[in-house]
Amino acid sequence: MGWSPLMIRYLAFLFNFLCAYQCCGIYRLKDYGDASITVPSSCYDQNDTPYKDGCLAKMETQYEELLKGPKIVGWMLMVIEIGAFTFSTIMGVSLRNELRRSAY
Repeated sequence: MGWSPLMIRYLAFLFNFLCAYQCCGIYRLKDYGDASITVPSSCYDQNDTPYKDGCLAKMETQYEELLKGPKIVGWMLMVIEIGAFTFSTIMGVSLRNELRRSAY
């Protein structure tokens, strides 16, 4: 049984992720030992020192940083919409009152 193209792409992505974020395992380096899997070479730096941080925490930090901008934009749009709704309500009431008063 050979390697599927999907599995090869997944392993390439995992290798690049481990190297880029200098992390190893989901929570820590010990995850590989707990699963009885040999530690990949991407878990070591150039001095053969293993990365001790887990990748899950680093990935969460990355996504929090990436989502800061859209969250701020979302809050700003909500404030603008509430302001527009309030302004249009006040304008509608004022127009109705003006039309009612002009009848007398």
